[in-house]
Amino acid sequence: MLVSQMEGVSRALERPSGTLDVRSNYGTGIMTSVLGAKIFVMPYEQNTLPTTYPAGSVDEIKKIIDKGVPSPLDGWGENVFEMGEIFKEVFEKYPKISEYVSVYHPDAQGPLDICELLWGSDIFYSMYDEPELIHGMLRLSTDLYIKFMEKWFELFPNKRDINSHWGSFMYKGYIVLRNDSAMNISSDFYEEFALPYDAELLDHFGGGAIHFCGRGDHYIEVMSGIKGLTGINMSQPHLNDMEKIYQNTVDKNIKLLGFNRKAAEKNVTRSGVFHGNMHC
Repeated sequence: MLVSQMEGVSRALERPSGTLDVRSNYGTGIMTSVLGAKIFVMPYEQNTLPTTYPAGSVDEIKKIIDKGVPSPLDGWGENVFEMGEIFKEVFEKYPKISEYVSVYHPDAQGPLDICELLWGSDIFYSMYDEPELIHGMLRLSTDLYIKFMEKWFELFPNKRDINSHWGSFMYKGYIVLRNDSAMNISSDFYEEFALPYDAELLDHFGGGAIHFCGRGDHYIEVMSGIKGLTGINMSQPHLNDMEKIYQNTVDKNIKLLGFNRKAAEKNVTRSGVFHGNMHC
């Protein structure tokens, strides 16, 4: 992993843009593995990051909730923090790397994404049938996220003013939450099941950005009201009403980060354009 991550830094140096950063790169299932989910790994030649299997039943979900917040070193948490220690050891030996390359936080997803990965796609039925249980799992996921990330920031403290992420963009604040699962729910359900926990994390850690894939124009107005939200990193602009996205991001001084350049160029004649809040 050390070679793989530093190779990414070398590639960034060859491009006209890019950020010099690395991470403990264990895929989307880090937090669910900490919660006890079984790890799923594709064949090596697929060159695909691992994830985890769903818990399998509501009874298993209840057992996980009853156990409470686990140690951040459970599951693949141990690997994540061990890799962090390796980064520190290596960086201390190379002053230029230490000065110019940052270690950004692992992919801890976000409360709703953690829940879907652990629950499986039946979670969307359970939002109707067992909303209290959903909130119990979201509470556990949020508490674990805080415990996990506070331990990570002891190793690598982020800066309030600017941090880099994914080798591609910089943002103000401490964390980048993932919210891919929100594309599958209504704005009302986002407000009920995701917003309180996203807002709590951004407030707890002093702000940051949110990433989502797919469609987000149906909840972007609700999301844009979160205190401490400084940026949005999104993909698939063609699936979104981009004027609605712009009105609730760049027009509100929320940055669009790592945005598709061709998609942005289609809208350079809009009123006010992007107010200096667009990064491609």
